[in-house]
Amino acid sequence: MRKAILFFTIFSLTILPFANVLAFGTDNRFTGKPLDPSTNLYYYGQRYYDPNISQFTQPDPVSRYLADPQKLKQVTGQNLQEFLEDPQKLNEYNYTLNNPIKYTDPTGEQAVPVQQLAIPLISKADVVIATGAVVVTTVLVPVIIKAAEKVGEGIVAMTDSITALFSRSDGELIEKIDSFNKPIDEHIGKLNNTGDPKERDPRNRKDWKKHIEKALNNMKKVAEKIKNKEKREKQLEKIQKTRDDVDKIPVVVPQISNEKN
Repeated sequence: MRKAILFFTIFSLTILPFANVLAFGTDNRFTGKPLDPSTNLYYYGQRYYDPNISQFTQPDPVSRYLADPQKLKQVTGQNLQEFLEDPQKLNEYNYTLNNPIKYTDPTGEQAVPVQQLAIPLISKADVVIATGAVVVTTVLVPVIIKAAEKVGEGIVAMTDSITALFSRSDGELIEKIDSFNKPIDEHIGKLNNTGDPKERDPRNRKDWKKHIEKALNNMKKVAEKIKNKEKREKQLEKIQKTRDDVDKIPVVVPQISNEKN
């Protein structure tokens, strides 16, 4: 038990912060997914993940297949009975069935077993934790102590990185703006796909429009730093046009009638 406590303490206080420092200068951090700085949420393709509560902010897309066993089998590889045997799968907001040691979720749609681990998985979770604690204690702690002795050098290096960040060229700033287009286009696609009940849910549509708005605000802040006036105004016009188009998309979609006229 003491080793397990030591493992999680060191992991929380050192490994996670260092992971973010190593990712400085890129939006890809936790499990390699892009972080939206305006919302502090990670984008997993199908939905967003909130690291503060360790849960997704939208329900599991697979849950809508419970009424369609054939589609459920196609997506998950399990029939309805096999799927319902794990009660965690009925929690539509959990991340990796609340077991991130054994599973990962690359798309935000389905937890899948981790194929490559530094420590082989064993049937009992406490053995895995104890083994990991021993590795951390014997290997990482001396490294961390050595790194702490050079914290002054690290601060200087980070200061240089921050300086470089705020002195980006116009081309780099435009590339940064373009990086927001993919998630925005995906959300707009969902808003326009009114034939799917999930895409018609006002709660989902409101969330998607909210994420788009925050992303556009972030894009505008970056665009305002472009030095070339013509390029700056062009980017701001594109952002405003996207904002106007999104504003025209309704949150509440009128009910589609199946009655023949």
